[in-house]
Amino acid sequence: MSRHVYDCESYPNYFLIAARRAGGGPVRTWELRDWGGASTDDRKSAWEFFKSKTHIGFNNRNYDDWVIAAYTLGYGAEEINKISQEIITGKGVRALWSHRTLSARYNEISGHHIDLMAISPVFAGLKSYGTRLHAPSIQSLPYDPEDVLSVDQMDDVAEYCINDLELTERLYRALLPEIKLREDMQKRYGIQFLHRSDAQMAEAIYRRHFDGQIQKKIEVLHVGYEPPENADFYSTDLNGMVDRLWSTIFDVPPRGKVNLPAATFAKPVGIGGREYAMGIGGLHSTSKKMHIVADDEYGIVDVDVASYYPALIINGKVSPPSLPKHGFREVFRDLVDERLKAKSDGDKNKAQSLKILINGTFGKLSDPYSCLYHPQGMLWVTLTGQLYLMMLIEQLTAAGHDVISANTDGLMVRYKLCDKRNLVDICASWQSYTTLELDYTPYSHLLLSNVNNYVAITTDGVVKTKGARYSPASLRTLPHADICKTAVVKYLTDGTPLEVTIGNCADMRGFLLARTVKGGALWGSEKLGGVARWYWGIWSTDTIVYASSGNRVPSADRACPMMTIDDNALQNVDVDRYIDHAYELLEDGGINLRQEELPL
Repeated sequence: MSRHVYDCESYPNYFLIAARRAGGGPVRTWELRDWGGASTDDRKSAWEFFKSKTHIGFNNRNYDDWVIAAYTLGYGAEEINKISQEIITGKGVRALWSHRTLSARYNEISGHHIDLMAISPVFAGLKSYGTRLHAPSIQSLPYDPEDVLSVDQMDDVAEYCINDLELTERLYRALLPEIKLREDMQKRYGIQFLHRSDAQMAEAIYRRHFDGQIQKKIEVLHVGYEPPENADFYSTDLNGMVDRLWSTIFDVPPRGKVNLPAATFAKPVGIGGREYAMGIGGLHSTSKKMHIVADDEYGIVDVDVASYYPALIINGKVSPPSLPKHGFREVFRDLVDERLKAKSDGDKNKAQSLKILINGTFGKLSDPYSCLYHPQGMLWVTLTGQLYLMMLIEQLTAAGHDVISANTDGLMVRYKLCDKRNLVDICASWQSYTTLELDYTPYSHLLLSNVNNYVAITTDGVVKTKGARYSPASLRTLPHADICKTAVVKYLTDGTPLEVTIGNCADMRGFLLARTVKGGALWGSEKLGGVARWYWGIWSTDTIVYASSGNRVPSADRACPMMTIDDNALQNVDVDRYIDHAYELLEDGGINLRQEELPL
């Protein structure tokens, strides 16, 4: 069955629906121009087109499908624009459900479509995702949605909408693995997943499983924390910290995220000369930049807790109060066991599907609108996870091992090769004590700027990057002079000079930088929209600034906008500046190749 990408644009005197077959082909449109209406046949054809097939949009569940429903029911452009403005300003979606005819038509149209916004990994707009995927052209909305358009301006908007179809299809292609997983899970569970996030899928399964057994959610204003009995340290100070956690009352605001009292969590925890910050997001070391290479005397290993939060949910007997206590635990444990079996059997698709549901379960523990809402359980999992990690850190440090970094569910450790057996024994003892499992990844090379930004190379030669500083553009990361990141990795892996990698780059995409700019960006008098994309040029003296304040957009001095990618601009690239930036990335991780020799 063919699928189409689609998008809508709404103005007081103009309304447009545009759709194109995924993979290419002519664009099909339905339009309202001025204040006149469309023919009954046009509206009927739109209704039949959208209700009978699975199509692809971005935020279509919360926007496009509502205005399409209004169009098929005979609403005029001005009426549709009022609905559009209410949705955009956040006032209208809930009220729209009170319109029986409109909401019924919406349900006919919307139920089976793919909403890429829900499936995408981070909260970002379509233009931002297009930039991450190096779309050839990024266009901003040419006119304010409240403007009354001329005929020529209507044509401009139609051109803009067609470009958005390009972005939507590009994102669809990037998300095909996630879409395939959802299609497989739909067959298995009989639930529509193509417009749900990972966490929403998990909740839908629990609601289906416990239909008729879900209790009314109890408002929670405060929660406490009871540490597990085996949370025990050598240090009197660390045991005192456990006692303070036990006596702390944690506030729970209406949004559901537990507040951590500053008096308890403001000061980092010191262990073996290093400091660690606790928080709702997990444990984070306050690591200083460093460059470490494994050699004949020392090794480097990444020690990760396998399925950390799911294991803690099971071990701590965490159960959301709105669900049957033993029923939830059985269902959750079955999901975890089934995933482990799928991994063992080599069924990667099934294992990944179950991972989504398992991780989504934890995500919903802090959602006050979810049947899984359990702020005390969420707090128990996160704090207990941090205490257990600090126990391992203390034991390794006391034995003379160097814990380089700690982050949420794992540690990086530098150890003497002659003491490897001791390290393994400590980890084995910790596993037995906590009933958790550890995975090990040995590194040959580590460039660490901080706990969230590093380059690690395994002993098998696999490169792992973390954080925007060293990771290239992806669905999670905007481009930021990615050729410099490539140059750093090439230098670390085979010693290629930075100048060679950058100087030989003939792909303009490697030189691009981008940023989401609230309120829009300006380059001189040129409007760039809410997502700016540029490169560092030889001849440019201008800076991209925030339209609202005139403040400089970071890294956008001497910038040349590139909203449409043009390889002819390679001759204007300031190669020396990119080389300088690559040196800075190395210096951020403790390698200073530019350090001048001291005079004799």
